[in-house]
Order: sequence, then structure tokens, then C-alpha cells
Amino acid sequence: MNAPLSRAELDVLYPRFHQLIGGYFNQDWYDEYDGSVQAALDDYIAPFEVHELERTAVEIDTLLAKYGDDQLEQILESLDNNYMYKEDGGYTARTWLEAIRAHLREG
Repeated sequence: MNAPLSRAELDVLYPRFHQLIGGYFNQDWYDEYDGSVQAALDDYIAPFEVHELERTAVEIDTLLAKYGDDQLEQILESLDNNYMYKEDGGYTARTWLEAIRAHLREG
């Protein structure tokens, strides 16, 4: 497996994913969205057309194909993800990203 990327590399290679995680699941996300993952995702989705959301989903596809579970956790940590997907949702990093991707494709 490939080594996890730095925050700067993630921003260049996966800018939409970086915006989603860093902008909508940052340290203030719980207060901004009353702890609702659905509300945070809906807020991210709102301004985009379907084809633009697909670009984010494709970035997630690439990450899922390229990295193992531990590396995906490290990537989320490097983007300052503050959603506790294991504790709150019962997810692994991989299954949480799969759920996000599905939600994006549902629009």
C-alpha cells in the first residue's frame, strides 16, 4: 500500500475531498450542525450540481482503492476530521467513506 499523503498533497490531489472533510467535519462541525452528519453532508451537497458531486465521489473512490484502513484513518486525521465515526457511527474509516460516497451519489 502507498504511504499516506500530507495535508498539502491531499489538497492538491483530492481538493474536493479535502474541502468536505476539512471544511464540514472540522473542530466546529458538531456545534455548527448539532451533531448531525446528515446536516453537514447536506450543507456540503447543497451548492453543487450532480456532476460536481460525482467528482468528490470519484476522489473517494480513488482513496478507497489506493489505501488500506489504517492509512485512510491517517488521512482523515491529517485533514483534522473531528467526526468520531467509530464511536458515533460504528464505522471504520473505509465504511464511513463508503457511506459518504453513497450519500454524494444520491445527491
